Amino acid sequence: MIHFEVGRAKSVAAVEWAMNNNNAVFLVSQHDMDVEEPTLRDLSQYGVVAEVKQVLRVSDDVVKVLVEGKYRAKLLTIDTTGRFLLASTKA
Repeated sequence: MIHFEVGRAKSVAAVEWAMNNNNAVFLVSQHDMDVEEPTLRDLSQYGVVAEVKQVLRVSDDVVKVLVEGKYRAKLLTIDTTGRFLLASTKA
């Protein structure tokens, strides 16, 4: 289990959706933090599928998230057209 802060609008939307829908999130690192709209090539190939345990709103723009890692997965594709990034992964 780990907690961290999330501030990017699409990331906050993904975390809140996962929490409200009893669903998991795919956590993956981004090569350059300054890229606001990451594409597939801006992200690491491997990450962790995690269950969102708790979300606390710290401010209007930032939420603190507590997650529990479930398993490692490979990022296959991402859809950037919605409110948040939607990834397809392979365990």
